[in-house]
Amino acid sequence: MSRKSFAETIVDAQLMAKALQESGNFPAGVEPNTVRELERLHEEATRFNIEQEKLKAQLKEKTAQLEATVKNLEDKYFFIKKYVKLGVPQELWKQYGIEDKK
Repeated sequence: MSRKSFAETIVDAQLMAKALQESGNFPAGVEPNTVRELERLHEEATRFNIEQEKLKAQLKEKTAQLEATVKNLEDKYFFIKKYVKLGVPQELWKQYGIEDKK
């Protein structure tokens, strides 16, 4: 049997807790504490999901910032590399981190 998705689990748990609370008649083996624990876990999972979605959005934003910065870094590096190759003898290129042969 495959595992349910997060959304399905959240909805199912919420429906179960609500139905049990409204009926007030718990099946054998189900205590009021158990239903409260189900509700607490549902609320906690929902809260963690909200926090996770915020973090995902922040990660996307930081990833875009990083990609833009790396692009600028590469552009600047290649610009300077051209001038180092023009102005510095080829034998010294290695000390600048240039491995090119020409």
